[in-house]
Amino acid sequence: MIFNSFNFLAFILVAIISKEIFPKKYNNIFLVIFGTYFYAFWSWFYTGILLGTVIFDWFFGLIIGGAKGEIPKKIALFISLSISVGILGFFKYGHFIGETFQRILGLNDIQKSFLLKDIILPVGISFYTFQSMAYVIDVYRGYKPVKNLICYGSYVIFFPQLVAGPIERASHLLPQLKFVLFSKNREWGVILQLILWGLFKKIVIADNLALFVDSVFQGKNLNLGTWEAIGGAVGFSIQIYGDFSGYTDIARGIAKLFGVDLTINFDSPYKSDSIQDFWRRWHISLSTWIRDYLYIPLGGNRNGSFRNYFNLLLTMMIAGLWHGASWMFVIWGTYHGMILVFERAFTNYSGQNPWSYLPPVLREVVVYGIVCMGWVLFRCRCYTDFLNWYRVLLNLNFHHEQISHIILVAGMGILMWGGGEINNFFKKEVKVYSSISVIWMVVLIVGLILFSSQSNRDFIYFQF
Repeated sequence: MIFNSFNFLAFILVAIISKEIFPKKYNNIFLVIFGTYFYAFWSWFYTGILLGTVIFDWFFGLIIGGAKGEIPKKIALFISLSISVGILGFFKYGHFIGETFQRILGLNDIQKSFLLKDIILPVGISFYTFQSMAYVIDVYRGYKPVKNLICYGSYVIFFPQLVAGPIERASHLLPQLKFVLFSKNREWGVILQLILWGLFKKIVIADNLALFVDSVFQGKNLNLGTWEAIGGAVGFSIQIYGDFSGYTDIARGIAKLFGVDLTINFDSPYKSDSIQDFWRRWHISLSTWIRDYLYIPLGGNRNGSFRNYFNLLLTMMIAGLWHGASWMFVIWGTYHGMILVFERAFTNYSGQNPWSYLPPVLREVVVYGIVCMGWVLFRCRCYTDFLNWYRVLLNLNFHHEQISHIILVAGMGILMWGGGEINNFFKKEVKVYSSISVIWMVVLIVGLILFSSQSNRDFIYFQF
């Protein structure tokens, strides 16, 4: 069930009516029921894995929280994390590992079929597994464990952010869910603006760009021109941002219907003045998760420069692998890791960021170009596709037939930038300019009606 579907609209209407009927003391039960149904709409079978994760980590949270002595706590934590990582690894990387071994060992067709059995990736497993793992680690670090299973279940199964984040911390989300009130004093202006702008970014901008982007990265298409290669890279950067941040905006708007404030997951990432700054602004909940539960425990920057560079590179490789079972994701993560290492080494040597020598606007352009090159690695299905794209780029074959594609990408980029600026303005001045805010929402509705893509695509990050 995706946010941009009539099924989800019907689901939300039923949830609103049901929430009014449910006694307030049963808020968590309500959230678990509707979260479970929301996920089960995709697959009842894989809902068992989700519920099993909830029960398992809740149980180990109690064990860790009540354990006496550091050794028993570490053992319980190790068991919990090993099983969570094992389940995630089996479903997300089982096929990838089998295929890699098949290539290394040169297995025959019968042996291939044994190793490469089709494994369906449960929707959102990376998100809810990381969220549940964070809870167990936090309990080990001193967070008070949740004694009520239903209360804990509502934290993991909270449906607005269940399948594509943000990855919430227990300390932020759980206190809100304990006292969820379907308030009569809802911030309707904020809610509608978040949902409409999120839908606009997804349906009008991202989905319309997707058709052109797909044509560029379909593989072995050497008839493309240089402008199309550049347009494909820039177009995908806009598409993935519109798609993912659009989902987050919708999720935040829906959560506000239930009195819950989700973590802000994006902060104008393409205005970054360094790659480090980019990762402070892009998929913030994952970036902070990687920092707090992987980078810092590895030693962070505490054990000298070389170890710091190693930790940066390793965490970014893992961050890349988190996105999917493909060597291209690993290469993408390594690419970002190497640039982060370069920035850190340059800063350690000179005392300032390497891009700080450039004028502010040019600095953002250069960093955006580096990010776009990374998105090409992210989008290509294999290294050969990347080499084909790169070859087309260097052919310097410019022709006028490509102008329509450049206009499309430029237009969507302007829409994304302009709409973002307007929304940022209303966040600060919504009470003063409420009538103008209504006009803006009418514009978004008209845009959705007139310019919606007919492709009705899933959100890109559902596959992660």
